[in-house]
Amino acid sequence: MNIFKEEAIWESMWPIVDFKRTYGREDGVCKYVMLADGTGQPDSTALMVVRMFIQKETKANKYVMGTRFYSFGDLATLDIISLDFPFHREIIAEHTKRFGWASPVVNADIYHSIPFAFVGGFIEPKLVFVGSSGDYGDNFFGWSSNDVVNSAVAMIRGESNAPDKFFEFMLTFMKQHKLQRDFYEKLYQGLLDHLPDKKLHPQHLGSLVTMKALDRALVDGTDFIQALVEETTDGLGRVIFLANVVKGMEK
Repeated sequence: MNIFKEEAIWESMWPIVDFKRTYGREDGVCKYVMLADGTGQPDSTALMVVRMFIQKETKANKYVMGTRFYSFGDLATLDIISLDFPFHREIIAEHTKRFGWASPVVNADIYHSIPFAFVGGFIEPKLVFVGSSGDYGDNFFGWSSNDVVNSAVAMIRGESNAPDKFFEFMLTFMKQHKLQRDFYEKLYQGLLDHLPDKKLHPQHLGSLVTMKALDRALVDGTDFIQALVEETTDGLGRVIFLANVVKGMEK
C-alpha cells in the first residue's frame, strides 16, 4: 500500500477539487491523504482519498466520519468532518447539503437514502478522536471510527506509515472487485463476514443501496429515483432483506 501526502496528490483530482471548493476557503484545518493499492494501472489499482476539515482545532467538539464508493468501487472517499454544531446529525446535514444532498429536516432517522455511510464521535484538542455518536455510533462496518480517524490523522501528519486494518481491508476488496456490477453485493457479504455479530447499522445499509443506485444512474444514464426504487425492492435492498430474514430464522 502506498500513502500519498497532500503535496504528492494531484490538485486537479476531482475529490480534492470538490473538497477544496467546499471547505478550502474557510478557517480551520483542511487536509488530505490518498492511499493506493495495486500495480499502478487504472483497472488494477484501488484508491481511497481521505479528506479532513476541522473547523476548530483547539476546541473539544463533535465529529463525523463518512465514506462513499464511486463507480462500483473504482474510487472511495473518507471524510472526517468537525463543524461547530451541537449534534452529530446537524454536522451530517450541513456536510451532505454542501455536496448536493440537502434534506428539509434535520433528523437522525432520515439519512438512509444518501450515498454516505456515517458514524461519529468526539474530538479533543490536538486532534484526538474518542467516544461515540448517540445517533450513529462509532462502529464503522465493524471497525472503530476513532481508530480509523486517529490512524488517518497520523498519516496526514506524517507520524505513521502503518494504516489501520480498515484501510487494508477496503483497498484489498476494492482492488479485487472494482468496476464489477455486483460490487456492492460482494461488499455487503464481505462486511458481514468481517463483523462478529453480523449486524450493520441501518444507515450504512441504506447508504450502500443508494450508492449502487447512483452508480447505475451515472453509468447507464437511467433515472436515479427509478434505479433507487429498483435496488430497494429487487436489487441490493432485497439481498439485504432476505439475508436478514435468514438470520432471523436461525435465531
